[in-house]
Amino acid sequence: MSAAVATSPKGEEVDVFFNAWLSSDDKSDLNDAVKKSHVLVFPGVILGYADAETANTKSAGTYKGVELVKFKVKAKAVSLAGGKVLAIHRLFA
Repeated sequence: MSAAVATSPKGEEVDVFFNAWLSSDDKSDLNDAVKKSHVLVFPGVILGYADAETANTKSAGTYKGVELVKFKVKAKAVSLAGGKVLAIHRLFA
């Protein structure tokens, strides 16, 4: 899948919403990186959605020891599943 997304033609940059479940250590590391203006690299393929509501629905629930962190990025994405899913290869945010 990674190669397919990496080599697929992409259009204009669009808003992509996705969520991640992070431990307190992961969240602390993320906050430190943001404060220091470091670039975040998401290796491989990230699957997201065109709107926050769908991303939130797909991440519904609660899990012990982790917290939901919401991301919104602007990136060139490949549209999958009839436009319901947006795929990004090697996101630098």
